Amino acid sequence: MDEDAPIEVTLQAEGCVRDPNGLHLKVASDISRVCHGFASLVTITRPDNHRSADGKSPLALLTLGASARQVLSIQVRGVDAAQTWEALKPFFLLQTGES
Repeated sequence: MDEDAPIEVTLQAEGCVRDPNGLHLKVASDISRVCHGFASLVTITRPDNHRSADGKSPLALLTLGASARQVLSIQVRGVDAAQTWEALKPFFLLQTGES
């Protein structure tokens, strides 16, 4: 095993979209743009109907139909998960008390 190989990390939290209008086209496009800047896989799930979307696809994000108060599960997995997570945090109000 290569000691210098990057370690894949998975980060997950629940929260809702910060924008008062919910997950609309502009927000979905902005989230997608951020996700494309990283190698990590971002999956956003709406737990109440079990729909999931790839964070790199604005169209898939729109199909979640998430309002501003809709609870979402955000999962980031990859070697740059921490950096990806930090870049995504401004879009979500997290239920962990972190904003």
